[in-house]
Amino acid sequence: MKYKIGDRVRVIENSCCHGYLIGGEYAISNIVGSSIYLGQTTYVYTQDIELLTKEKRMTITDIKEKFLLAITTEPKKSFRKAGITDGDNFLTSDGEKVFLAWLLEQNATKFKSEVVDDILKEMKEDK
Repeated sequence: MKYKIGDRVRVIENSCCHGYLIGGEYAISNIVGSSIYLGQTTYVYTQDIELLTKEKRMTITDIKEKFLLAITTEPKKSFRKAGITDGDNFLTSDGEKVFLAWLLEQNATKFKSEVVDDILKEMKEDK
């Protein structure tokens, strides 16, 4: 198989389980048989994707993508460029993990006192 985890691919068909990946660029997160996973549950078949080399990645961006990126304002533009969000401004699977880790770090003390301490107290009482 010519694909490996981390490869950047472009979806060229619409056989995935969610039906919204046409033409998108994604990183492979897992490979199982003839299925390529592009997130936790989103998959396509190997025949429905194209491996993007650096040269192909530069030519894939069409006028619509260039236009959408040009009219996108900060911070959304940076989020998209960094891979935190996708073209629909939804968090990518990696972006979600990064954001949640950052959010937890910002609210760690409050989260511990308002949620975790109660959970630990209930666990202690159950024993």
